[in-house]
Amino acid sequence: MFFAALFLAAALVAVPQERSSAEKVQHWIGVIGTSAEGHNFEALGALIALGEIATEPCLVAMKDSSESVVRRWQCAMVLGRIGGSHALPALLEVAIDEPNDMIAAVALESIGRIGDKVALAKLEPVLKKKMSTRRREALESVLLQLGSSRVKAKPKIAWTQPPLRTGTQFV
Repeated sequence: MFFAALFLAAALVAVPQERSSAEKVQHWIGVIGTSAEGHNFEALGALIALGEIATEPCLVAMKDSSESVVRRWQCAMVLGRIGGSHALPALLEVAIDEPNDMIAAVALESIGRIGDKVALAKLEPVLKKKMSTRRREALESVLLQLGSSRVKAKPKIAWTQPPLRTGTQFV
């Protein structure tokens, strides 16, 4: 039984070399967001390695609200790793309008990774909106990365180990 499950998992992930690049992209997008964690990382790496050809299918999957949240944020991450300003309009749309904070935060991180200052004009007005702490921190981080003057760098807080407590005494 174990070997049958192992064979089935290997068959799911195996991509024959005779497939076209477009077919490989569709295969790997189908793998990300699944429960097979090792295969998930392999799929993310394969999509990043395929490069620009994976951009459009990742954009479509990222914007498709019927896709799983995991697949959508992972597609946003792949877009940031691939780079290229052609993904910027869709990433901005998701970063600004997406109701799911996880997907929006990853889209923001990808915008920062791409590093195109054109995004400033769209992102700076968003600071005025009410949003979750997670989304606000991601937005402020990207604005700082892109050189915005509307966000001030926050001082880093040094974490120190609290004293050990034994009984009622501090050590």
